Amino acid sequence: MSWLAAELVSAGCRDAVCSGYDCSKWDAVVDWAYLRTCPDYATEDHNFVMTTWHEDENLGDIAFFFANNTAFEAFVPHHFLVLSIDAGPLAGQAFAEARGCLADRLSLNN
Repeated sequence: MSWLAAELVSAGCRDAVCSGYDCSKWDAVVDWAYLRTCPDYATEDHNFVMTTWHEDENLGDIAFFFANNTAFEAFVPHHFLVLSIDAGPLAGQAFAEARGCLADRLSLNN
C-alpha cells in the first residue's frame, strides 16, 4: 500500500480520490507518501497532493467528483488515472463511470 502510494506521488499525482474497501486508509497512505517528500513535513503549493475518500457513495457520484472537482488553486488536471485493486464487476463499472464523466467534462470545455 505504502509503496504504491509513494510511486503515485513521485510520478506527479496531485489528487487521490479513494473509494471502496479501506478507502480512508488509502487516503491516509497517500497523504503520508506526500508528506514524506516535504522537508520537515512542511507542505508546498507547487506539488501539493489533495486526497479525499468516498465510502459507501454511488460510483456515478464519485466519478463525477473525480472528473469535475479535482482542480484546486492554480492546479487544473489534464491527465487522469483510474486505478483498481480489484478486477471484479465494480472495477469495470468504476472505469465506465469515470470515462463517461471525463468525456462529459471534455465536451463542456470545448
